[in-house]
Amino acid sequence: MSTLTDASVDAAVSSLRSTEASLAFDGPARATSTAAEKSACGLLHRWIMEDRLREKMLDKEHLYLSVLDHIRRTRWHRAISRLPKAALLHTHWDASADIGVLLYLARRNPHIRVKLPTRTATPHQFILTRPSFSVGPVPSAITTLTLEPDTWYALSDLRRRISDDSTWQAALTTEFGVAVDGTDAGPLSSEWRDSFGDPLATELRSGEDAIDRWIRSFVSLRPCDVEPHTLSLNDVWSTFGGTFGVIDGLLMYETAFRLYAHAVFAQLYSDGIAYAEFRLNFAPEAVLSDDGTHEVGTHPYFLTTIESAHAAFKAHLPPSPCPTPHTWVGYKVIVCSLRFFPEDVVKRHLDEALALHRRWPDVVCGVDLVGQEDSGKSLRTWRPVLLQFRATCQSAGVTDDALAFILHAGETLARGHGADENVVEAIALGSRRLGHGVSVTLGHPGLFAVLREKGICIETCPVSNELLHLVRSVASHPLPTLMAAGVPCSINSDDGAILSNVGLSHDFSQALCAAASFDLISLRACAEASIEHSRLSDSLKRTFLESFRREWEAFCVDLTSTSTSSQ
Repeated sequence: MSTLTDASVDAAVSSLRSTEASLAFDGPARATSTAAEKSACGLLHRWIMEDRLREKMLDKEHLYLSVLDHIRRTRWHRAISRLPKAALLHTHWDASADIGVLLYLARRNPHIRVKLPTRTATPHQFILTRPSFSVGPVPSAITTLTLEPDTWYALSDLRRRISDDSTWQAALTTEFGVAVDGTDAGPLSSEWRDSFGDPLATELRSGEDAIDRWIRSFVSLRPCDVEPHTLSLNDVWSTFGGTFGVIDGLLMYETAFRLYAHAVFAQLYSDGIAYAEFRLNFAPEAVLSDDGTHEVGTHPYFLTTIESAHAAFKAHLPPSPCPTPHTWVGYKVIVCSLRFFPEDVVKRHLDEALALHRRWPDVVCGVDLVGQEDSGKSLRTWRPVLLQFRATCQSAGVTDDALAFILHAGETLARGHGADENVVEAIALGSRRLGHGVSVTLGHPGLFAVLREKGICIETCPVSNELLHLVRSVASHPLPTLMAAGVPCSINSDDGAILSNVGLSHDFSQALCAAASFDLISLRACAEASIEHSRLSDSLKRTFLESFRREWEAFCVDLTSTSTSSQ
């Protein structure tokens, strides 16, 4: 037995560190790091340390929503907001943009109606009761603020009645504050101007009244919705799931759906994103006319409208936040059904996905099953349906590369049973990426090598995973562990309108707080992975990667030179 010496221990430590470094997913990025990037990396690290001392709430265990205003004031977050971010691979279409645009449009549409599930007679009851919205005729006028259950009222009438009642108005102001800033939809397209004249950015940002703020409270999660330790994962998911019904009631009519699409592209581009793959939920079956009297289109109409908005957006790109204006590459769509739907509905949605892919082969790139994994049907349950769908695609001459499985899997804390099996099942089914993948690090160490070898990227969602109780805080997020194990990872927002993280700046900022080993170079590795594991063609990936690296280097040079000149 050899005798341990200081030198032998040093040698062993060096060897172990070399082994770890050779495995780390961001190792190649570190090997190619430029002087400007290393300087920018050091500068951001120093700012994080200094800003955490100055903003006392920003400790390693900070809870995102409680400190969001503090985060937005930090130098490191302001820098990250100017960073080119490559691709957003995991975002749900109906929660990809701030709902300010939907609230603005609802104020202009007299056919928007609202109903409540229970009788409300006091401001307190009203504040706590989640509404439903739609467009259509309104049979009931509001003669009193005692509102009956399951009865449609005109939203404009409710707004007027509350504004005229000083007691109700005071109660809502006390609960929600005097004003709230909505997110500007960005420089708006010519279609906005044709519809409404000039953009009216001031009204979009700050024209929200007490009713708008009440609606927001049922869309954007608040600290009281997610942070109390007495809340279970299912409690939080129940609140989270209810937000989509509120959004869809304000979204699924012609003018709102069309102009919301413009806002999505403008907001993502204005955050430094160059490409997105949207999960498009097929649970809503149709878009209605503005007065709700008829359907204007079903799922093919969704794609036609999004395509039209994208063409208008590309023709008039808003200003880029990056030092060197970043290139816009495009978007694709992943068609989604819900894992708890009846089998015949899921089959129909999958068949529609195939038909839409054949019509738009460069847009519709994959399918997914979404919804809470713990309470929904497992992928094992859905295996026969998914295998039949794959066989149908092959018979139609559509390969699994052209219309891929891109499945949610591992968005659970289960270990060894139930939803935990979805990770293994998704890999076996050939899923090209895993949505969330949190449980991979909980009980599947053997899968690290499989994910590396198969090149399966995990679409990590730091903010979402914290708010939905998959991790306690960003400090316990599995992203650094996955990266250290060499697993390909991208960073994503999931549901920006609901989680107060539209775009990618907030998730990038949070990722930098996850571990000291995760830094600006790690962010580049994740951004480059988002390009490599996108559903773009190989030639487009190469062009995209080249332009991204130029833009990234320009950011690093600008950050360090600006910081030096300001000192």
